[in-house]
Amino acid sequence: SGKVENVYLIFKRNGSNVIRFRLFHNPTWTKEIYGAAGTQMYNDYYDVKRGIAKAKSYGLKVCLDFHYSDSWADPSKQVLPAAWQSLSLADLHDSIYNYTYKTLHNLDIAGLMPEYVQAGNEINPGFLLPQGNRWNGNEDNFIYLINSAIKGVRDAGAVSAINPKIIIHIAQPENVHDWFAGLSAKGLTDYDIIGFSYY
Repeated sequence: SGKVENVYLIFKRNGSNVIRFRLFHNPTWTKEIYGAAGTQMYNDYYDVKRGIAKAKSYGLKVCLDFHYSDSWADPSKQVLPAAWQSLSLADLHDSIYNYTYKTLHNLDIAGLMPEYVQAGNEINPGFLLPQGNRWNGNEDNFIYLINSAIKGVRDAGAVSAINPKIIIHIAQPENVHDWFAGLSAKGLTDYDIIGFSYY
Protein backbone atom coordinates (compact mmCIF):
# COMPACT_ATOMS: atom_id res chain seq x y z
CA SER A 1 0.00 0.00 0.00
CA GLY A 2 3.05 2.27 0.04
CA LYS A 3 2.84 2.86 3.80
CA VAL A 4 5.99 2.30 5.85
CA GLU A 5 5.27 0.31 9.01
CA ASN A 6 7.17 -1.69 11.61
CA VAL A 7 8.30 -4.93 10.02
CA TYR A 8 7.38 -7.06 13.05
CA LEU A 9 3.86 -5.67 12.99
CA ILE A 10 3.59 -6.46 9.28
CA PHE A 11 4.72 -10.04 9.93
CA LYS A 12 2.25 -10.47 12.77
CA ARG A 13 -0.70 -9.09 10.83
CA ASN A 14 0.03 -11.53 8.03
CA GLY A 15 0.12 -14.65 10.17
CA SER A 16 3.69 -14.96 11.43
CA ASN A 17 3.97 -16.15 15.01
CA VAL A 18 7.70 -16.96 15.39
CA ILE A 19 10.67 -14.81 14.37
CA ARG A 20 13.98 -16.61 13.78
CA PHE A 21 17.27 -14.89 14.56
CA ARG A 22 20.71 -16.17 13.55
CA LEU A 23 23.54 -15.75 16.04
CA PHE A 24 27.18 -15.66 14.96
CA HIS A 25 29.94 -16.03 17.56
CA ASN A 26 32.10 -12.98 16.73
CA PRO A 27 31.14 -11.59 13.31
CA THR A 28 33.65 -8.74 13.09
CA TRP A 29 33.45 -8.91 9.28
CA THR A 30 29.91 -7.49 9.41
CA LYS A 31 31.28 -4.11 10.54
CA GLU A 32 32.86 -3.58 7.13
CA ILE A 33 29.95 -4.94 5.10
CA TYR A 34 26.93 -3.46 6.86
CA GLY A 35 28.01 -0.85 9.39
CA ALA A 36 28.19 2.62 7.87
CA ALA A 37 30.47 3.80 10.67
CA GLY A 38 32.44 0.57 10.72
CA THR A 39 31.60 -0.03 14.36
CA GLN A 40 28.36 -2.00 14.65
CA MET A 41 28.34 -5.76 14.25
CA TYR A 42 25.29 -7.62 12.99
CA ASN A 43 24.07 -11.04 14.08
CA ASP A 44 26.21 -10.85 17.21
CA TYR A 45 24.72 -11.14 20.70
CA TYR A 46 23.80 -7.46 21.06
CA ASP A 47 22.18 -7.23 17.64
CA VAL A 48 20.19 -10.40 18.26
CA LYS A 49 19.17 -9.17 21.71
CA ARG A 50 17.72 -5.99 20.17
CA GLY A 51 15.80 -8.00 17.58
CA ILE A 52 14.40 -10.42 20.14
CA ALA A 53 13.21 -7.53 22.28
CA LYS A 54 11.38 -6.01 19.32
CA ALA A 55 9.78 -9.31 18.32
CA LYS A 56 8.59 -10.07 21.84
CA SER A 57 7.21 -6.54 22.23
CA TYR A 58 4.76 -7.45 19.46
CA GLY A 59 3.81 -10.72 21.12
CA LEU A 60 5.82 -12.87 18.71
CA LYS A 61 7.71 -15.97 19.81
CA VAL A 62 11.40 -16.33 19.02
CA CYS A 63 13.64 -19.02 17.56
CA LEU A 64 17.36 -18.44 18.23
CA ASP A 65 19.62 -20.13 15.68
CA PHE A 66 23.14 -20.73 17.04
CA HIS A 67 25.44 -21.00 14.01
CA TYR A 68 28.45 -21.83 16.21
CA SER A 69 30.61 -19.95 13.72
CA ASP A 70 31.72 -16.38 13.06
CA SER A 71 29.82 -16.41 9.77
CA TRP A 72 27.21 -18.41 7.87
CA ALA A 73 27.08 -22.12 8.69
CA ASP A 74 25.42 -24.38 6.11
CA PRO A 75 25.98 -27.77 4.42
CA SER A 76 29.03 -26.47 2.54
CA LYS A 77 30.73 -24.79 5.51
CA GLN A 78 30.74 -25.36 9.24
CA VAL A 79 33.77 -23.35 10.34
CA LEU A 80 34.90 -23.12 13.95
CA PRO A 81 34.83 -19.63 15.47
CA ALA A 82 38.31 -18.10 15.35
CA ALA A 83 38.43 -18.05 19.16
CA TRP A 84 37.97 -21.82 19.27
CA GLN A 85 40.32 -22.87 16.45
CA SER A 86 43.05 -24.40 18.61
CA LEU A 87 40.88 -26.04 21.26
CA SER A 88 41.04 -29.74 22.10
CA LEU A 89 37.88 -31.79 21.79
CA ALA A 90 37.27 -31.61 25.55
CA ASP A 91 37.84 -27.84 25.66
CA LEU A 92 35.60 -27.36 22.63
CA HIS A 93 32.89 -29.35 24.43
CA ASP A 94 33.17 -27.03 27.44
CA SER A 95 33.22 -23.88 25.30
CA ILE A 96 30.05 -24.90 23.46
CA TYR A 97 28.26 -25.50 26.74
CA ASN A 98 29.43 -22.28 28.40
CA TYR A 99 28.68 -20.13 25.34
CA THR A 100 25.21 -21.62 24.88
CA TYR A 101 24.30 -21.44 28.55
CA LYS A 102 25.68 -17.93 29.08
CA THR A 103 23.95 -16.55 25.99
CA LEU A 104 20.56 -17.93 27.00
CA HIS A 105 20.96 -17.10 30.69
CA ASN A 106 21.79 -13.49 29.85
CA LEU A 107 18.79 -13.26 27.55
CA ASP A 108 16.62 -14.74 30.29
CA ILE A 109 17.80 -12.15 32.82
CA ALA A 110 16.66 -9.50 30.34
CA GLY A 111 13.26 -11.22 29.97
CA LEU A 112 14.14 -12.37 26.44
CA MET A 113 14.47 -16.15 26.62
CA PRO A 114 13.61 -17.63 23.20
CA GLU A 115 10.88 -20.23 22.94
CA TYR A 116 12.90 -22.29 20.44
CA VAL A 117 16.64 -22.87 20.05
CA GLN A 118 18.45 -24.39 17.08
CA ALA A 119 21.62 -26.24 18.05
CA GLY A 120 23.43 -25.42 14.82
CA ASN A 121 22.33 -24.35 11.36
CA GLU A 122 21.94 -26.84 8.48
CA ILE A 123 24.29 -29.29 10.14
CA ASN A 124 24.22 -31.91 7.36
CA PRO A 125 28.01 -32.48 7.58
CA GLY A 126 28.00 -31.93 11.33
CA PHE A 127 29.11 -28.67 12.93
CA LEU A 128 32.33 -27.17 14.23
CA LEU A 129 34.35 -29.11 11.68
CA PRO A 130 36.52 -31.10 11.69
CA GLN A 131 35.92 -32.17 15.30
CA GLY A 132 32.14 -32.22 14.95
CA ASN A 133 31.96 -34.19 11.70
CA ARG A 134 28.75 -36.24 11.69
CA TRP A 135 30.06 -38.79 9.14
CA ASN A 136 33.01 -41.13 8.47
CA GLY A 137 32.90 -42.95 11.78
CA ASN A 138 33.10 -39.71 13.74
CA GLU A 139 29.57 -39.90 15.14
CA ASP A 140 30.74 -40.28 18.76
CA ASN A 141 32.59 -36.95 18.69
CA PHE A 142 29.67 -35.28 16.94
CA ILE A 143 27.23 -36.54 19.58
CA TYR A 144 29.63 -35.49 22.36
CA LEU A 145 29.73 -31.93 21.02
CA ILE A 146 26.09 -31.44 20.08
CA ASN A 147 24.92 -32.88 23.39
CA SER A 148 27.02 -30.18 25.07
CA ALA A 149 25.03 -27.54 23.19
CA ILE A 150 21.78 -29.28 24.09
CA LYS A 151 22.75 -29.45 27.77
CA GLY A 152 23.49 -25.72 27.71
CA VAL A 153 19.96 -25.08 26.45
CA ARG A 154 18.37 -27.44 28.96
CA ASP A 155 20.28 -26.04 31.93
CA ALA A 156 19.44 -22.44 31.00
CA GLY A 157 15.80 -23.38 30.51
CA ALA A 158 15.64 -25.20 33.83
CA VAL A 159 15.97 -21.92 35.75
CA SER A 160 13.73 -19.89 33.44
CA ALA A 161 9.98 -19.42 33.10
CA ILE A 162 10.52 -20.38 29.45
CA ASN A 163 12.09 -23.78 28.73
CA PRO A 164 13.05 -23.57 25.04
CA LYS A 165 12.20 -26.36 22.63
CA ILE A 166 15.37 -27.69 20.97
CA ILE A 167 15.52 -27.96 17.19
CA ILE A 168 17.97 -30.11 15.25
CA HIS A 169 18.22 -28.45 11.85
CA ILE A 170 19.45 -29.81 8.52
CA ALA A 171 18.92 -28.85 4.90
CA GLN A 172 16.46 -30.49 2.51
CA PRO A 173 13.74 -32.99 3.48
CA GLU A 174 15.26 -35.80 1.42
CA ASN A 175 18.22 -35.84 3.82
CA VAL A 176 16.25 -36.23 7.04
CA HIS A 177 15.96 -40.03 7.23
CA ASP A 178 19.57 -40.85 6.41
CA TRP A 179 20.97 -38.06 8.56
CA PHE A 180 19.22 -39.24 11.73
CA ALA A 181 19.85 -42.94 11.05
CA GLY A 182 21.80 -44.50 13.90
CA LEU A 183 22.22 -41.31 15.93
CA SER A 184 19.58 -42.18 18.51
CA ALA A 185 21.50 -45.33 19.43
CA LYS A 186 24.66 -43.22 19.70
CA GLY A 187 22.98 -40.85 22.17
CA LEU A 188 21.29 -38.03 20.24
CA THR A 189 17.89 -38.19 21.90
CA ASP A 190 17.28 -34.99 23.88
CA TYR A 191 15.68 -32.73 21.28
CA ASP A 192 12.10 -31.72 20.58
CA ILE A 193 11.81 -30.78 16.91
CA ILE A 194 13.40 -31.77 13.59
CA GLY A 195 13.72 -28.68 11.48
CA PHE A 196 14.75 -28.64 7.83
CA SER A 197 15.32 -26.00 5.21
CA TYR A 198 13.60 -26.56 1.87
CA TYR A 199 14.94 -24.69 -1.12
